[in-house]
Amino acid sequence: MSITKSYNKRTKTTYAYETSYVWSDELQRKVQKRKCIGKVDPQTEAIVPCGHRGRPQTSRRNDAEPGQTSTGNGVPDVKISQSINLLCDACSELERGLSYCSSALLNLKVGLKKIWKEDGSS
Repeated sequence: MSITKSYNKRTKTTYAYETSYVWSDELQRKVQKRKCIGKVDPQTEAIVPCGHRGRPQTSRRNDAEPGQTSTGNGVPDVKISQSINLLCDACSELERGLSYCSSALLNLKVGLKKIWKEDGSS
């Protein structure tokens, strides 16, 4: 493994990458694997870590509202279960006949927008 630097013209920032080479059986050649380890400080040339590395120190479940649990990506389980129920209802409506198809999809669209826009999150 080696550390390589790459300059991004758009952001005018130099990033440091941990570079390694792995044999690919599919391609029958070495393949470069790069992992960003941080930004390079222009004055000191030191690598400043960016992003999250390793296991999170605290669980995101603590950030959820009282009475709600959340998945690993911060989405409350209540919204996921509401979305699943809405999808199941739409599917059963679609099974009744193709004439209901457009209204079922419209109801699904409106319902999903309502669920995911309630608290202003995207």
